[in-house]
Order: sequence, then structure tokens, then C-alpha cells
Amino acid sequence: GLKTPGVDLKHRLADAFGVPVEAWSMPAKDEPSSPPRKPRAPGVRRASRGAALPELWATVEQIDVALDALDVDAPATHRAALLRTRSDTLDKIAKLQGEGDLTEAQVLRSRPWRTLMARIAPILERHPEVAAEMASALEEVEG
Repeated sequence: GLKTPGVDLKHRLADAFGVPVEAWSMPAKDEPSSPPRKPRAPGVRRASRGAALPELWATVEQIDVALDALDVDAPATHRAALLRTRSDTLDKIAKLQGEGDLTEAQVLRSRPWRTLMARIAPILERHPEVAAEMASALEEVEG
């Protein structure tokens, strides 16, 4: 059968999230708690990176308008939430435009790097002396 929380945890869940203790003894409903997502129409893909950029810039503009319209007496948390959302949106724009710093691991996993290595490896296998020179040069760069 399905496990349910112990009595102590049921009470803590009730206090923290408002889940009534007696709810744990009720049978589960057959219908889902939220409606399922509508499937995409055949042939419809997610927006490309390029298509997402104008929407993200429009979001930044809307946030700027909301910040300008924010009442002086508005709670600081409202301004902070808008500024945080603006910052997150600008970070997403930077990532989509390829402006973020990449780690070595990200470069090594990237498709361009793997493609380049797949092209170079057979050449180096045919020319072991060049492969040895390349390895030596790379070791010098690594320090």
C-alpha cells in the first residue's frame, strides 16, 4: 500500500502548509489535481532562441514600466521582486546570446568541440609525430 506520514509529520504539514490531518485518511481522487497540459499540434515546435529574445526584451520593458509606476510607499519587497525578475530575465537574454562565461566542462561537452575533435583525431592517428608535438604543446599550455 501507499505510505502516509506519521502523526507528528501530519501535524507539521498541517501547520506549515494547511494540509488537514484528516486529509491523509481520505481516499485519493481519481481526477488529477491540475488539468493536463495540452499537447502541441503536430509540427509545432518550441520557440527558437531567436524567437524568444524579443519576448524577453518585451518583458524587461514591461518590468521597467512597472518599476516606474511603483508607488513610493509600495513595500520594498515589491520593488525587490521586480528587480530580481528583471535581473533573471537579463541573465536569460545573455545566455541566449552566448554572452555567458563557459566552463571548461561545458566547452568539452559542446557540439562544436566534439565535431572538431572527431575531425582532428583521425588526422593525428595518421601522423603520430604531429600528435606527439600537439600533446607536448598542450601540456606546456596547461602548465
